[in-house]
Parts: sequence; structure tokens; C-alpha cells
Amino acid sequence: AKKAESKSKKLTAATDPDVDCQIMSYADLLKKLKTMVKKAKIGLPFKSVMLAKTYESKRHEKILSKTGYWASEKLDGLRCIYDAGRLLSRTGKQFNPPTTFFDSWPDDIILDGELFCGRGEFATASSIVRATVNVKKDLWDKEVVYKVFDSPTLSDLPFEERMEILEKRLSDSRNLE
Repeated sequence: AKKAESKSKKLTAATDPDVDCQIMSYADLLKKLKTMVKKAKIGLPFKSVMLAKTYESKRHEKILSKTGYWASEKLDGLRCIYDAGRLLSRTGKQFNPPTTFFDSWPDDIILDGELFCGRGEFATASSIVRATVNVKKDLWDKEVVYKVFDSPTLSDLPFEERMEILEKRLSDSRNLE
């Protein structure tokens, strides 16, 4: 009799308009959880990454002639941030490489770069990096390299100094360029 009473009270509470709860089927619950996981974002350790801009001679010519500039090749990879053992997309979603991929990287500096498999190999990079099931350690270690652009940790220093520091700090790290 107690079990029946207990079930009855739960049902009453769940259907009572004054009680804030919702009854849903198992299938609906799974669907809702999958949506929540897809939308889950880890969050970047800083506001945003610096994005490339298209060169427009009318707009940039005067600035560049006075200040000088740095240019880099546009890569076919996946932009991401490395932060103490995590690789995050620029929107904050976490990539899940094997830990051996970045076990030689420093964990006291944030890096901004791109996971890259070679020119014209975006599809290859994307399929390896976005895999969440059966992550292939050997593909990450053989095919993927992290091309470092900058370090938000060092953003108070001039670009040239940041590059010198990064070159020294990262020279013994695997899978980094």
C-alpha cells in the first residue's frame, strides 16, 4: 500500500500546475540531452581570437606604409586555442585529441593556432579532429600539427617579442610549428 501511495503522490506532484516539474518520455529526454551536449561550450580563457582580415589597398595602404606589417599564409585547418591540456575551437567547443598529442606542450601559456594536415587537406584535418568516437591516436600523431600564430598570454608584449619567446618555449615540443 505504501508503494502505491508513493507513486500516486509523485504523479500528483508532477501533474500539479503549482509544482515546477515536467514529465517527458525517455526518447524526448535523450533528444533534449543530445541538444544540450551539442550546444555545450567550454568557454574560451579570453574574449576572442584575432581573425585575419582581407587586404584592401585603399583602406590599408596608408596604415601599412607607416607602421609595417606581418603577414602569414592562410591555412586549411581548424582554428583553435590550446589552454593547459585543452584544445578549444574559437567558439569554445572542445576537441579531444589523445593526451599524447600535446603532452610535451607547456601548460602555463595559452596558444592561438590551427590544427593542420597540409595544404588542401581541410577535409582530412576536419575528419581527424572532429572525431569523437574511435579517436585514432596514430592519425593525430602522424597527420596533425598545431601551427602556432600567437599567444594571448603574452599579448602585452610586441609581436616580435612574443614570437621570440614562443620559439624558445616551444622548440622541444612535438606536433607544434
